[in-house]
Amino acid sequence: MTNPDHIQNYPMGPKVRAFFAISDDSYRGEIDPLYDETYRKQFADYFLSVAGAKSDLSIDILADLIDELTAMDLPEVVLGLVDQHPELLSHPDFRCQLGIGVAAMLMENFELSEDALRSAQEILPAEPAPYINIVQILFAQSRLDEALVWCESGLEAEPNNHSLWELMTRLREVTDGEAYPDMIMRLATRFNSWAGLSLAASLSTSGDRYMKVNLLEKLYAQGERADQFLIEYTAALGVAGDMEKIPQIIWLEETGKGTESLSWQLYLHAAQAYLAMDRYEEALTYIEKSEKQKYIPDEARVAIAELRTECQAGIAKEHLS
Repeated sequence: MTNPDHIQNYPMGPKVRAFFAISDDSYRGEIDPLYDETYRKQFADYFLSVAGAKSDLSIDILADLIDELTAMDLPEVVLGLVDQHPELLSHPDFRCQLGIGVAAMLMENFELSEDALRSAQEILPAEPAPYINIVQILFAQSRLDEALVWCESGLEAEPNNHSLWELMTRLREVTDGEAYPDMIMRLATRFNSWAGLSLAASLSTSGDRYMKVNLLEKLYAQGERADQFLIEYTAALGVAGDMEKIPQIIWLEETGKGTESLSWQLYLHAAQAYLAMDRYEEALTYIEKSEKQKYIPDEARVAIAELRTECQAGIAKEHLS
């Protein structure tokens, strides 16, 4: 098979490259990508024409392709493959059913989407993605009672899923009106969810800036130590002005994990707390720890650099006095 010249320049995953028999040496989608609506349509049409001519595509290969094509934001190609291979609809593979469900939702084929997402949920009930997408579909169709049931089921599977809590908030705002913050608080308490409690505190109109800290502090005392929870908890402490507790929490977490590094956010919160207490040397130590972590967003690196400058200025001022 000889591909058109532009195909190897289209950004694609390894399974799709293998489908086209594009070698690593000839693939240029990362270094010289051709990606606009014209190339997108050409790619989609060419993929389906090649797929339609192939007779050796196993169900597992097709499932891999659906997974990558969904990630490549080509829902029309996913549904085209399903048309060519309807056996995919009954394939007991989570990624396959999730991909079909997401693609169908993007193409506004909600009946197919709901069926595929329900299949995905049955295959892996603990995964939150099917719940999130099913709730979105039901919400869009004003099937609110069903949406609430699915949202609660999703929270039973993953109580601290932020997307599900955001959806629950939107649903409860419609169904409960002005009383929805109280309902979110009751649900968060029921699920013993730090993400839900944090959201409920943010929605509260009481004006109590210590509410979030007090709610999260109880879970910390119960032994909650998830990384995202600690980020939320130390941020809440900072907003409440309780700076001394933040480095203590992070030091205990560091001690417990030994040589394992913490997230850059936790190190940054410790640095900010020390800086607020004019303890510049300690702040600089945690800034350096934060800078060493991987996958820091560019805007965070800018903020960290600004903190470093502020610390250095504080240290210089102390030396002069």
